[in-house]
Amino acid sequence: MLPSAQVKIHTRKQHINNLLSRQLPACTSPEYRQEHFKILCMLRLLGDMHPKDARAIWMISILSAALETLHSLDDPTSTPTDSFRKDNGRWTEVLVRRIMAELLWEAGGTVESHDIYETLKEGRTKAASVRLHEQVRRSWEAITGADISTEFSIQL
Repeated sequence: MLPSAQVKIHTRKQHINNLLSRQLPACTSPEYRQEHFKILCMLRLLGDMHPKDARAIWMISILSAALETLHSLDDPTSTPTDSFRKDNGRWTEVLVRRIMAELLWEAGGTVESHDIYETLKEGRTKAASVRLHEQVRRSWEAITGADISTEFSIQL
């Protein structure tokens, strides 16, 4: 006879609280800490201000996935530039998710991949901008399920 499987079920609120209570390693880079702080603040505000709003729930979902990805990065002590070959794709996904949630929050529900790309390419070289464009495209398509040329909005 097989032992019964125990299934642990978490509500969205419990899942978010677990994410919010995770501690940062003491040796994290400033960029990592800054993103972590921004995502935590947005999650707390969305959870407190709009706990049942469908748009807020969607943004909470995007931000919690960004926070999980951020915590899964192999070496948070290195800057995104130093860890390009290992973690840059996941780091870009974290940034795209956070910026997407920010723009959806501020712009009233519509965002384009171009907006995200323009935000991220500031201060980068031409070669880095080209690589970044491809990473933004992959993240955009994974998150929205839409082509990079399409506008994304949350309709209620």
